[in-house]
Amino acid sequence: MAYIPSQDSSAGKNRLGHITKQGLAAVRKLLCEGDWQVIRRCPEMSRKFDKTCHGRQDRRKIALVATARHLSCVMFSMLKTDEVYRGAA
Repeated sequence: MAYIPSQDSSAGKNRLGHITKQGLAAVRKLLCEGDWQVIRRCPEMSRKFDKTCHGRQDRRKIALVATARHLSCVMFSMLKTDEVYRGAA
């Protein structure tokens, strides 16, 4: 997919780190554009964005990438289970 976390494994411990740039840049850009729309329309994603952002302007890009990665995981799950997005219940 577009958002690939770095991985550090040692002594049976698996640690996931920052997002690498190994994925397709065009897909990352499209996910970020779509993520802005989801943040505006879905209260659950908006809360996730605000929680990650902590009200600081310098963390907006970090929060955007975090919610875009969450959105890509949700979309993958939707494709795998053939379900329609329902949002927060």
